[in-house]
Amino acid sequence: MIHRVLLWAGVALPFVYFANLFGTALAWPGFEHGATLPSELGMAASPLAGVFNAGLAASGVLGIAGAAGLWLARRSPAAALLGLCLALPALSLIVAAAFPLPSPHHLAFNIVLAGALVPPLAVLTLWPADRRWAVILLGVVLVEVALVVLQLAGAATADTVGWFVRALGLVIFGAAAVACWRSLRLA
Repeated sequence: MIHRVLLWAGVALPFVYFANLFGTALAWPGFEHGATLPSELGMAASPLAGVFNAGLAASGVLGIAGAAGLWLARRSPAAALLGLCLALPALSLIVAAAFPLPSPHHLAFNIVLAGALVPPLAVLTLWPADRRWAVILLGVVLVEVALVVLQLAGAATADTVGWFVRALGLVIFGAAAVACWRSLRLA
């Protein structure tokens, strides 16, 4: 039963993260999502820095809970790896909230990069029990690859890098939420 609660936390992750991100930005007149990174909302200059950092920490807790739920519900090697690759960026959200920019600890040793493996591992976790959603998530993997290729090709300029980061967050947290949601059905 506890795994179902944990999985629902994983489903809530992208909703809480993006509501926090876009909601707190409303209080900062002239805030430009394209030209700024999400972490800048947690800096002292931000009107709602404390609220943003609390929401960031809450998002991290939801991600870690979802990661645990995936492992408890599925108990497969793919689910264990998916849980780990979701828990690491979730932990980085908590660290980023505890050490806002310009703290050198803010980046949490770049463990957030493990999140790039969430979409492909979500495919492996759902396959073969939920083939339709695994194929849909395979499309999400292709979107993720396209975003990374565009960034490497220079499409992420100073005016657009923020949108690229947000798009990658949506891909990663969205894939995790789908894996948690579908695991509720399969558990």
